[in-house]
Order: sequence, then structure tokens, then C-alpha cells
Amino acid sequence: MKDRDEAAPRTAVTGGQAHRAAIKLPQLRYIMSAAHHGSFRRAACALDVQQSTISRRVRELEERLGAPIFERGPSGVRLTRDGAQFLDGAQGALAELDRAVDRIGAAARAEQDLVRIGLLAPLTGGFLDRLLRAAVGKWPARHFLITEASSRDHIAALRGGRLDVAFLLGRPSVAGCAVRPLWRDSLVAVVPSNDDLAALAVVTWSDLIGRRFLIPEAGPGREMEDFLARRLARRGGQATILRQAAGRDTLLHLVALGQGLMLAPASASANGPDGVAYRPIARAILSFNAIWSPNNPKPAVHRLLALAEALSCNDRHGGRRLVRPVGIDVGS
Repeated sequence: MKDRDEAAPRTAVTGGQAHRAAIKLPQLRYIMSAAHHGSFRRAACALDVQQSTISRRVRELEERLGAPIFERGPSGVRLTRDGAQFLDGAQGALAELDRAVDRIGAAARAEQDLVRIGLLAPLTGGFLDRLLRAAVGKWPARHFLITEASSRDHIAALRGGRLDVAFLLGRPSVAGCAVRPLWRDSLVAVVPSNDDLAALAVVTWSDLIGRRFLIPEAGPGREMEDFLARRLARRGGQATILRQAAGRDTLLHLVALGQGLMLAPASASANGPDGVAYRPIARAILSFNAIWSPNNPKPAVHRLLALAEALSCNDRHGGRRLVRPVGIDVGS
């Protein structure tokens, strides 16, 4: 048996001068075991230390406290009145320490089960909705913290460790991060139901030249604006852009009032107010990718990504189709 308490961490017991009352945590363990077994020898056997270690450490503590903790006798030891009072206080302190350790452990476990996800827009159906539904069904105890912001904000959050994974439009190059393509979605034009475009089965880019578009400042607004500008410029035209610091629902109502048009993924076109129509744009396909740090230590993050990859593979090989045939990729 070895004397294993020499380098043990110290704690402080109130009373007297701090430097006199400083004790080692193993000393409390020795006292509690000796009181329980009524013998230094039996306590030493139970703790797998030398009996002399317990005797010496108890004696040192008694000297510091200025009072005996145990009454020694031929048959063993028993607590003195002062020793019983000391042990009662020490047990309370150790119990509080155990509770603090449990709280920190619970917080650490909760953090491990929390996946912080960055999205460009609200969940309105499509791949991400199916992914999170599958994840919740598979891991009911797991929690997801969702942040809606721009790609730039999400990338900064990933680099700063404030996000675990972001699902972004296109394939940005982010130093130190891994990128995995997951799903593709058709792009639709959201138009007033009384607009001439609502009468068309499919809208072309040429149809959109000269029109006014409502673009959200947050979410995928920047990517959508750049995408629109590039496609119209190839046809020698442009559009009027009205950037709006408003959410999707508000912008849809503005479209219904004839204030402009919107661009949206087809998967987000299931719900909308009266007075709007969703028309697919010919040869307009959006690609979405997961971006994360490969050094992320959370198993929950990598399990979610594996589930996303399996769902994506199933979509590709299981025959799930886009609203429109695959055409020009926004990430290209």
C-alpha cells in the first residue's frame, strides 16, 4: 500500500487562521473512514493506504484544529465531541462539493447533447425539416439550438466556436472547416396572384428583367441578390432591388400587396398568405451544404452529420425529385 495523499489538492476549513486550517481532502476521507470503522487499521485496509498514514494525517489535523478528533483506545477509536462537530461540518462541505461536481457534470452532459445549428431561413419544410424530425425521433434527449442569420454571420460563428454546424447556400470556402453537399432545391418566383407572371406555368429569367424584388437583409438575402443579378446580367438586364429588414412572412404580405417579387426555395413555398403565387423559374437550382469544424469534439454533431448524409444519399438514390429538373446550380 502506498502513501498516496502527499500531492493531493487542498481545501480550506473555516475557523482560525486560514493557513492553520488548510487541510487536504484525503484527511477528511481518512477521518470519515476511521469514524465509520472505529479503527485506523480497518480504515487503512478499506482505503488501501498505510495505517501510519492515517494516524499521522489525523494527528496533524488535530494539531491544526487545537483539539482532539478521536479518543484512542485498545479496541479502536471513537469521535470526541469536537470531532463529531467537525465531522458533521466536513460532511456538509463535502456534500456541497459533490453537488457542485454533479451540477458541472450535468451542464457538461447537456452541452454535449446540445447541437447549435445555423440556418439561413425558418424551417418551412424540405430536407432540413425532415432531418431534424428524424434526429429528434432517433435521439429524443438531444436538443437543437437554432440561429437564423446570414452566411457571413454563420461562418464567423463557426470560426468562433459559437455554432456547431451551419447549413448554407452554395459552397463557400471556409478555412479550417469541412463542407459537405447535402441537397438541392428548385428556385421559385413569388409573385402577386394578379400579376401577369402568375398566369405562366414556368417563369424565365428574361421575364424577370426590370422587375422589383424584395430581398431580406438577413438570411440568404445576399446570396439571392447576387444570384439574381448574375442571371439577369447574362441576359443583358437587371432588376430593382429593395432590401428589407423584415422576415419572410412580412415580405410575403408585401408581395401580396403588389410591392414587388421574391425569390424562394421551392421547399418554402408550401405555406403563404392569400394573394401570392409561386412559379418555378426555368433552369434555376439551389445547392445547400453543411459546414462544420472537423475538430468539433461533440459526438452529437458528427452523428447528426452522418444522419444528414444518409438522408441525402437516400434522396439521391431513392428517387426523391425536385420540383423542377436539375439545371443551373447556384453554387457553380
